[in-house]
Amino acid sequence: MTAGLVTCLMTAGQTSDDYRFLGRAPKEAFWRRYAEYTSFERPTALLLSKGDAFRAYVSGVYSARRDRTRTPLRYTLVLEGPCGGEGSALVLRALAAFLDDLAETPVTPQKVGVLGRALDKAFPEPFVEGALSALREGADSDRSPLVEVESRVAQAIESLPDSAPRMRSDIRFFWGGRASAASRAQFLGYAERLLTDGEGGAALALNLASREHLERLGGTESSCGILFAGEEGEEAFSDPLEWPPKKGRPGSPKGLPRAIVLAREAQVEPGWSARWGQLLLGVFQTVRGWFLGRRESS
Repeated sequence: MTAGLVTCLMTAGQTSDDYRFLGRAPKEAFWRRYAEYTSFERPTALLLSKGDAFRAYVSGVYSARRDRTRTPLRYTLVLEGPCGGEGSALVLRALAAFLDDLAETPVTPQKVGVLGRALDKAFPEPFVEGALSALREGADSDRSPLVEVESRVAQAIESLPDSAPRMRSDIRFFWGGRASAASRAQFLGYAERLLTDGEGGAALALNLASREHLERLGGTESSCGILFAGEEGEEAFSDPLEWPPKKGRPGSPKGLPRAIVLAREAQVEPGWSARWGQLLLGVFQTVRGWFLGRRESS
């Protein structure tokens, strides 16, 4: 068991479709604040850092196990601990596997990915059914098999590959589509800043939110990175917010970020506003040239 890391695992079993934490449960359902922006039954990842400590939530991780109606079962992971500790590397590896499973767009419904397979190996069906039975009997979390849950989660995550690319930058606010390799690498590099460098902020991988929600999602954070599950997932974006922010202006820690206006990495066709601006500039330059020519000739 990793020192300082609190690990909680939720799933259901074949005989009961009620989802429960096996043993220890989080003291606070902090993920509920994002219920408007994501469906927790579908792939979701939340990483919140206060600088000294982090809280991570990963849900919608499908298992090969089935309930009595043959519906695929899911895992939910909640991990909390100090930034920069041993647990930070473990959480980063779990996030990397989660993002690797999101690379396919649209994500195949009920597909068992890398993270799900690792958890299935650490939590075979007999163990899960025994743990759920112990819960129904009122067993404490420090009694077998519940006492094994945290060590088994660590075992599963440690077995995951650690080869996902991470792109480090100093961007404070950014968003991208989960189908973009560049967006996933930037998201993972940002998550590394939160986990190991102790930067305050939020890294959010959501499945219901859109660009219209950017201010509400990032407005109260000192930094924020978001992965969307939208149709434009092949394009990566970055945010040109000024740094350091001006006091009292949007984008400062005391105010909302400036609508998080984002620039595409690839060249795009200018919109009507840009075209009108170019047209007016051309007219101005023509008139100015004509006027100066008249003055010189006179």
